[in-house]
Amino acid sequence: MSYWAITAKYIFVVPLIMLVCAPLFRRSADHPESLFGYKSKRANETPDTWYFANTYIGKLWLKWGVISLAGTAAAFAVLYFLHAVAPIWPLILMGAQIVVVLATGLATEHALKEKLDKGGKLRP
Repeated sequence: MSYWAITAKYIFVVPLIMLVCAPLFRRSADHPESLFGYKSKRANETPDTWYFANTYIGKLWLKWGVISLAGTAAAFAVLYFLHAVAPIWPLILMGAQIVVVLATGLATEHALKEKLDKGGKLRP
């Protein structure tokens, strides 16, 4: 395989996983005991917090998965046409994608803290 085929195979993995898993988060929101889903101490407090956290992160992953995929495709095209074969560029792209994944988790925790009270009920 060429350098570009191998690079494409690895740098598109994270955005594609986000896009594939986003509907799964939303589908698993109804089943707090499922194996798949957003799991944290705050999200597992009640079925309401579980539902909120999974639908929220599902929406975020869909939105940011599309943005990340488009940004990765644009960066890949630029690197390909400039013939930038330096191995640091794919690592930088993948690092940025991992930051996006971690940021969605932090945003979900923040939303849980802001929108739900200690008992897991929506704040007015």
